[in-house]
Amino acid sequence: AFDRVNPGDEVPPPPEELREWASNTATGTLGGMIYGMIQAARTDPFVNAAGEPMSAIVAKRHRWMRGAHEATMGGLRVGSFVAVFSAIEMGAQVKRGGARDMWNTALAGTVTAAATGLAIPGGIATRLRGAALGLAVGAGIGLPLGYARYE
Repeated sequence: AFDRVNPGDEVPPPPEELREWASNTATGTLGGMIYGMIQAARTDPFVNAAGEPMSAIVAKRHRWMRGAHEATMGGLRVGSFVAVFSAIEMGAQVKRGGARDMWNTALAGTVTAAATGLAIPGGIATRLRGAALGLAVGAGIGLPLGYARYE
């Protein structure tokens, strides 16, 4: 799969799957950052987390900090979700002999949602319930999404 490239040799181009995965991940990260900024802009800038009013200069500083934080976290959340989804979808495509169809999308949605359900904080029972719910929701969204994309 990987060949050693000696100094002075021409570097081969990256595989097309890697380019597509990177493009999907970057798009998801950018979308998550925009979503995070919108969420931060919707909060009241003159009230802190405890509900107490703040001065204008403090509110302005908090608004910038909240915007940067929400953009970063939104980008990480959505970008990581899209990266896992895209990797599973492309892995299924390669494993199934290059077939690009709705079943790859359904599988990727199901596995990604189940993995997200496992990330819920709490005990093992809570995480297993989250994974079971993720399986159902991922299949329920992944199958129609795959059908809409490829059929």
